[in-house]
Amino acid sequence: MKSQSLPVNILALLDSIINEAVSKISEFTTKPTAFSRHRVINVSKLIMLIINMQSESIQKELFKNISLSGCSITASAFVQAKAKLKPDIFRYIFDQLNMNLTSLKLYNDEYRLFAVDGSDFNQVWNPKSENIVHSEGTNRKPYCQVHLSALYDLEKRPIKIV
Repeated sequence: MKSQSLPVNILALLDSIINEAVSKISEFTTKPTAFSRHRVINVSKLIMLIINMQSESIQKELFKNISLSGCSITASAFVQAKAKLKPDIFRYIFDQLNMNLTSLKLYNDEYRLFAVDGSDFNQVWNPKSENIVHSEGTNRKPYCQVHLSALYDLEKRPIKIV
């Protein structure tokens, strides 16, 4: 079996940790019956949406991440669903992820150093593209763009900035 790159391994690990947390979701909710019914957005997609959010308004973030959730959800529904989660679930995911990254080299035998960067790459307009972005506002034309979120292990691959 061919080994995968570090970011692919980390994303697969993150998915499995989220699925593990979801399997015992009653430990991480304000009510034990929360998320017991089928909803427009399931709890694992909700968690991924929250993790992927940046600094935009909730409505803009939901619009931007519609491909991740696979559905359209209102800001109100998102806030109500998020309110059912205890912050402990994110601490659990964070701790489990770090515990499982033991093969990484540590800085000062204590810290894992990662750099994360996000970049947008514009593409030539293609109405059949899967990467079409629809801007908000009047008279805004759609455009093609790909977003890259890169994760670098600084201890394994130091970066020199000149």
